[in-house]
Amino acid sequence: MRPSTAFSAPAEAARRLGVSAKALRIYERHGLVAPGRTAAGWRSYGPDDMARLAEIAALRALGLSLG
Repeated sequence: MRPSTAFSAPAEAARRLGVSAKALRIYERHGLVAPGRTAAGWRSYGPDDMARLAEIAALRALGLSLG
């Protein structure tokens, strides 16, 4: 089992949150989340990012807009 401090790639983060990877990019574009980057420039979602994204996903499920 992975430790809770593990960082997730976009596909894994999206799967865990029940959203699409495209949604994660949209959230970043709107300034709602700022994931870290690997040395190669890939997005990497840490525990704080995942908690923030879970809140965003829950609010979206309630019908709130990104605005």
